[in-house]
Amino acid sequence: LGGVLTALHAGRRPDDFSALVTLCSGDAHFRTWPGASQAGLWVFYRAFRAISRTVGYLPGQHLHWGGPVARGVILDWTSWGVTGRHRGSAGQNLDALLRGARCPALVVSLSDDPMAPRSTVDALAAGLTGAPVTRWHLAPHELGVDKLGHFGHLRGPAALWDRLADWWDGPAGGI
Repeated sequence: LGGVLTALHAGRRPDDFSALVTLCSGDAHFRTWPGASQAGLWVFYRAFRAISRTVGYLPGQHLHWGGPVARGVILDWTSWGVTGRHRGSAGQNLDALLRGARCPALVVSLSDDPMAPRSTVDALAAGLTGAPVTRWHLAPHELGVDKLGHFGHLRGPAALWDRLADWWDGPAGGI
């Protein structure tokens, strides 16, 4: 979700961004997920939506899904996941913001990330139509480690950060 929100912000304020990097962030729409997981994900979104409306927030700490999450965040995110359209709480068209990002963008996925499969990250990259996009799909062994998962990039490995720095200094224009 963080990469999507950052990309939306880059489209809202294109003059404020010299580059955009997203790591392990994909499009939420259930149809962008690998085939067998689509039906389950649709049910998952509907359940999280119902829980958030009933309780007033998502008690993620009781669902093995992080901590508490604000109702509005869950309602927006699950709406994106079910409809495939990025709309704000007030109904504004956020898809136009994705298209509004103009800076060089690096969109990175990891082969062993179950929370942002390659197809979802490809869909996010495809939505950045106004930006020159570099797309990387990396396997842990390419970075000198056995596994990374969804959050492994936060604990290293240095090889990933070295590659990002090389991109930053090269295709991103030496920002």
